[in-house]
Amino acid sequence: MDDEGYRRWLGQRRPKLKQSSIDTYVRDARRVEKCCGDLDDHIQKDGLEEVLQELQFTEDDRIRGAPNPSRLRIKPKIPGNYRVLKDYARTIEYYRAFRSAG
Repeated sequence: MDDEGYRRWLGQRRPKLKQSSIDTYVRDARRVEKCCGDLDDHIQKDGLEEVLQELQFTEDDRIRGAPNPSRLRIKPKIPGNYRVLKDYARTIEYYRAFRSAG
């Protein structure tokens, strides 16, 4: 994962982001990478689709008591925590956009 390139891209693409938010995006991408494997390898494999699928969890899933579908350690049964997976998915979508930007 290209941490520094991702940081620069986030800062250029979203200039109103605070540095702490940029740091969070990078940290979250690293956390996903730790669980799912090298993000750049996943880009080559399937454009990160498998990783993004793993991060899908809806309010209906939470209501049904569905387990966390990802390898990330979170507690989606707590009201609102299912949204955490959406945040991670957004981070991965941004990383994919960064890598496709060249």
